[in-house]
Amino acid sequence: MKTSFDLTADLRAAMDRTRELEGYGVKQRSAWICEAIVQLPKADPTYANVGLGEARERFSTKLGVILSFDASEVIKKAKSIIRREDPESEGLTGQIIRAAIRARVRAQSGTRTTR
Repeated sequence: MKTSFDLTADLRAAMDRTRELEGYGVKQRSAWICEAIVQLPKADPTYANVGLGEARERFSTKLGVILSFDASEVIKKAKSIIRREDPESEGLTGQIIRAAIRARVRAQSGTRTTR
């Protein structure tokens, strides 16, 4: 499944740095993002960080990503869980992808920041 999502310039830069540090090239960006999504339930089992603080963010970059079956399934499950709490949630796919990227960046850098 192909989708696109918005992200901040800072998150894009952090993602690219982390991706490169982990040995992934630009053409492997989708694979890196899919791995981050698949790892999200372990990093954030309740999806509490999905959308956290994003209302104040300025998304200046749009990226396309080809989602693996496993990543699509994680997104589907996360949407179901989040919508139980907030049935009118919108833009969840992008929020979930950004949360996954932030979690992977944090894990690689050993920090606990959300941005």
